[in-house]
Amino acid sequence: MPATRHARMPVRTDRNGDGLNIAQASRATGVSAKAIREYEALCLIPPVPRQGTGAYRVFSPAHLEAIRLIRRAQGLGFTLREIRALGREDCSPDWPRIRAAAADKRHTLETERQRLQARQDALDAFERLLGELLGEGDAHDVGAALDRRPPPDRS
Repeated sequence: MPATRHARMPVRTDRNGDGLNIAQASRATGVSAKAIREYEALCLIPPVPRQGTGAYRVFSPAHLEAIRLIRRAQGLGFTLREIRALGREDCSPDWPRIRAAAADKRHTLETERQRLQARQDALDAFERLLGELLGEGDAHDVGAALDRRPPPDRS
């Protein structure tokens, strides 16, 4: 089975065993190099050491895990601003705050799910009413028939 772009790849090191450059980190995480640079600039990942005359970034396995965590959090509805607020000043994750934020996000999603379910139920009732009204006579009489019906209970 072919690997997908976002499949978890084994962490490799460069020839010197010093970590991965940004292109390798991008391939390993499925996150673009541009996004990785942004994560570093926003202090979403710990500072990435630089090495060599070109001052290439050298990503460790811990950096790759942080990048994957950020991408997963975004997929769950967290913004980069929210993710940044969950970190410490040294750009390391504050796990208790992250866990609390995940619980808050779950509560928000559940509230939204309930609101959408209520709208879907109301739409189902409206469609049934329209079916009943259209089955009772001429379509021109739908407005009059609606006027005769009591409004739905909104509790």
